[in-house]
Amino acid sequence: WNRVYENFKIFINGDTIPFSKIDLKLIEEFRLYLLSAKRGGFKTGTISPNTASTYFSVFKAVLKQAHVVLIASENWACLFFSISLKYSKKL
Repeated sequence: WNRVYENFKIFINGDTIPFSKIDLKLIEEFRLYLLSAKRGGFKTGTISPNTASTYFSVFKAVLKQAHVVLIASENWACLFFSISLKYSKKL
């Protein structure tokens, strides 16, 4: 949850945003942002597609929960597909 929050905060330039301002365009832009998001800490490069997929799934869960507890008037989470996972061979 924390890394998703940190990435969303970076995505919105450190601002705060009420749930009422979250729309389909913002969600899709965040989804695309995650596909090229930088790794955290002292690591270089971007996060893997699988990490981006996990982060977006967590973000969708937050949107769904906000709708359930009536913070958000729309259930945007149900309108988006997850980011596709990339399978890798384990040695």
